[in-house]
Formats: sequence, C-alpha cells, structure tokens
Amino acid sequence: MDALSPLLTSQLKQIDMGKLQKAPRELLERIKEADQAMYREAVIPKTGIYAEVKVNGETVAKVSNSGGVETANNFAGNIREMMEDINAQGPEAARQIADKIAEAIGGEVVMADTAKTQAEWMNREPVTWKVNAERLQQHGYEVSKELENLRFSSAKLTNETLGTLLDYSEV
Repeated sequence: MDALSPLLTSQLKQIDMGKLQKAPRELLERIKEADQAMYREAVIPKTGIYAEVKVNGETVAKVSNSGGVETANNFAGNIREMMEDINAQGPEAARQIADKIAEAIGGEVVMADTAKTQAEWMNREPVTWKVNAERLQQHGYEVSKELENLRFSSAKLTNETLGTLLDYSEV
C-alpha cells in the first residue's frame, strides 16, 4: 500500500463561486430520493421456514416460504446457480429450491411446521414502509408519535411524506 502524502494547503485554490453552475434538476431529484431512502425502512412480514435440507440429520440449508435460502457461505454461489432457472415464487419456488439443494448434496427435504401453501402465501400481509424515526431524530428532526406509527403502502408515499419534513429549500 502506498503511503499517504500530506495535503499541502498552500497549493489549494479558492473556488470562484460565480463560475459554479446549478446541478441539473434530475440530479437533484436523485440526490433527494437517496436522502429520503436513508430515513425510511421496509416493514417485511416474516414468512417463516418452508423446509430444511438435511444431510445425516444435520441442517445444511433452510428455505423460507418466500424462497429465500439460508446456508453456509461456501455454498452460496452454488445456490444462486441452482435458482437461475426457477420460474416460480413463494412456496412453489421454495419447494423447487429445496429439492435442487437436496439433490445436489445428497440430502433430504424436511418440511417445517411453518410451511405455507401457495394460497396462504399469496394472501400474506403486504410489505409496508415507515419512517425511521430514530435516524431522523439523530439528524435533528422532530418526529411526532403519529408519524412514527404510520405505515405506508409504498416507498414513494413514504418519500412524499418525508419530503414535507426534510428541508430541501436550498436545493
């Protein structure tokens, strides 16, 4: 690694503020959206475990009802490849994924008590959004209890609400 060289302040030049241009509106909107993303978070309902893949009685992978996989990192790359041709979602995808993993490693699929049917999964609670009140407060914003407890149906609606709270008058 190269050594860091000291900053020579004597070589710094003053910026001519008259030559600066305003950033394009599109860029400012993207910055604003990124800023708002810092202050919102998704509320994702837990889907539960669909099945475990076991080898000699030891769990080597857990597959959630949504098709997500939890396994050792050294196996993660192989899982991604196995999932490429799966054209399903929810428990249908979870079943295919669990079967492929079991086949690849000579294991067995053990259904979990929390396994859902496709119909149950399709009728699950939706993902909602909320403002991250703690982060807003850390940055000096006051957050009412009402706003703290609100849930939004989309990130866009959350951003619109945040846009009324955050000060973008200088932009």
